[in-house]
Amino acid sequence: MGAAAWDDVARLIIVTAPTDIAPLLAVRLPLMDVLEASAVQRAYADRRKANAVPDTVLLARHPPTFCTGVLGKDRNMLATEEERRHIGVPYVRLDRGGDLMYVGPGQVVAYPIVLLADLGLDPIRYLRLLEEVVIRALADFRINAVRIPGSTGVWVGGAKIAGVAVKVSGGVTTYGFNLNVDPDLAMFRHIVTCGNMGRPVTSMAQTLGLAPALEAVEERVVAHLSEMLVTRSPRLWPPIYPHLLPPVPWGKAEGHGRRVVLDVRHVAGVDLAPDQGQ
Repeated sequence: MGAAAWDDVARLIIVTAPTDIAPLLAVRLPLMDVLEASAVQRAYADRRKANAVPDTVLLARHPPTFCTGVLGKDRNMLATEEERRHIGVPYVRLDRGGDLMYVGPGQVVAYPIVLLADLGLDPIRYLRLLEEVVIRALADFRINAVRIPGSTGVWVGGAKIAGVAVKVSGGVTTYGFNLNVDPDLAMFRHIVTCGNMGRPVTSMAQTLGLAPALEAVEERVVAHLSEMLVTRSPRLWPPIYPHLLPPVPWGKAEGHGRRVVLDVRHVAGVDLAPDQGQ
């Protein structure tokens, strides 16, 4: 799966809940590198802190990248700088928790932007919620996934299938998780994933013997995240945020009952495709 399979236009999906409960917004970002995605997350988190938008999940796809957190250990990078240049994969440090991960084509990457106070969660319980979202999504594909005590993430048969790493600032979360659907597993040989020395990495494709469509996995991730957030949130909102919807020229809207899908470049004042012309 290559970058060419991903659109250069963002998509806004409004997952409507009952009219007295906040909707969850799911925004499919255009293909962008992890640093660009970090900037989009920060801008969107600022809007969430101001209560200008409801809880949101940004669905991203990135070119191949090794990324670590603020306190990530460089010793977990096994490839030399020359080897990284040879395979064409950069190594970046992000302003999140967690250790070294690989992100790239063939993964579902989800960045929930949520207000923890509304959910009655602390950061640790929030991490467990994200793991549960992944576990439930995998169960929809008949994959039995579990947590391993003392190790953040989601596991299948002792192999890691999803990494979780977040940041909480001003009570609002950024970053999230990356779920291996059908990535190039050879990339993980260059790192100690999340500092888990000696632990193998797997994918949905390896587990099932075939790769489900990324969009199908994203649908299940968004459905379970929406369910878990909506059932915890007491905040009352209008059923739809009119100011989030772009003018018609940006794209076509399709009604799907509980979902509205639009092609967009801006959501709530945040530029989601900075390299696209107006």
